[in-house]
Amino acid sequence: MSLTLAIALVAATGFAQGPWDCGPGGSSSVVATLSDGTLTFSGAGATEDWPVDPETGETGTPWYEIRTLVTAAVFESGITGIGTGTFVSCSELTSVTLPESLTSIGDYAFTLCAGLTSVTLPESLTSIGAYAFGGCSGLTSIALPESLASIGEFAFIECDGLTSVTLPASLTSIEEATFMDCSGLTSVTFPESLVSIGVDAFAECAELTSVTFPASLLSIGEYAFYYCEGLTSVDFPESLASIEANAFGYCTGLTSVRLPESLTVIEEELFVGCTSLTSVTLPGSLTSIGNSAFYNCNGLTSVDFPESLASIGTSAFGNCFGLTSIAFPESLTSIEEQAFAECRELAFVTSHAVSPPSLGADAFTGISSGSTLTVSAGSVEAYTASEWNSYFRDRISAGNAVVAAARIWASGGQLYVASVRNGEAQVFNLAGRLVKTLPLIAGQTVAQALPAGVYVVATEGSGRKVVVY
Repeated sequence: MSLTLAIALVAATGFAQGPWDCGPGGSSSVVATLSDGTLTFSGAGATEDWPVDPETGETGTPWYEIRTLVTAAVFESGITGIGTGTFVSCSELTSVTLPESLTSIGDYAFTLCAGLTSVTLPESLTSIGAYAFGGCSGLTSIALPESLASIGEFAFIECDGLTSVTLPASLTSIEEATFMDCSGLTSVTFPESLVSIGVDAFAECAELTSVTFPASLLSIGEYAFYYCEGLTSVDFPESLASIEANAFGYCTGLTSVRLPESLTVIEEELFVGCTSLTSVTLPGSLTSIGNSAFYNCNGLTSVDFPESLASIGTSAFGNCFGLTSIAFPESLTSIEEQAFAECRELAFVTSHAVSPPSLGADAFTGISSGSTLTVSAGSVEAYTASEWNSYFRDRISAGNAVVAAARIWASGGQLYVASVRNGEAQVFNLAGRLVKTLPLIAGQTVAQALPAGVYVVATEGSGRKVVVY
């Protein structure tokens, strides 16, 4: 008989099934015993933090070699913490009983417990560690208690069976990749206390269809909703100060976006590859649009740039095949290389900048061969003498087009019109019937509740189709 087989037989017949001293440092403050598949922890305080090999996933628990024998876990009253690596790869574990004394679940505590379908967390719990339930692909539901103050990075990564999550009011941040690649996740309820969403937090959650952020939210991290292909709508709060690069890249189901007035910068590749995006409302405070921010958003037909915009980055609107017209504000000073490259249908360009903004290489290469450029009176000579002429040769003229007097968008059953001057907005249905006339006051935003539907809103220098939902 081989030594390996002998050890396996001894383990299976009970010699190595405890009791084990499992308190911190191997103390007897907590004792574990395995009997008939149930691993029971008794005593007082937290269990040991077992080392986890990051390459192999092996841990130092005394039951690791016989982990497939563990089908249930019971923590008796008095246990306050579950240590690092306690149940890594216990693939047959299907039931966990936790006491009301429990305050923490450590890093990697239940990682790769594929047979675990549900866990009832006690109201005493305050923290869940990194990777704690990572790879628990059978987990379909988990109720997070209101006492929970922190959830570690990667805590629920690749929990494919998880369909919905309600985050507790005690939570202020979602850490890196917490719910990344939860392929079955369809809905998330955020608490009003939430301040930040971390890098990759919900990346590749392909079934997530909509998200509504709380008014408390200040920041969304890089790649936070990257490749959430099922996402069709996003409601941003006005409190939001930053959305980092790639946060909504390749959300191919996203159809419309209204960015809050609090944003001053659109980071690089923010909406790259959002091929279904047909409408985007930019904030009036915006100063710059980053590299490839809307690259390959070929559903866009037009974009209203605010009067504050100073720069448009490299490839920002590259490959936006559906873009037919654009108007640059007087504030614009630079357009970087390939910013509008291969916008094949772009036929009408207006620039209100008196001095031609600087152009990077191939800024307009591949646009419609008959495209025209309309500039302010008195600026034709300057544009003709600049690099702009290489794209609009003999098609640069002075026009009397005015800068849009209002910004128009819809959200939550309301039509919004933000006006820069006094006047009025006329709202028509698709049959051409006047539905409403809204008085406009310079510097103010007017809101009007309307039944769900498609409307055409006309103001001085601006007219657009709006979907109210």
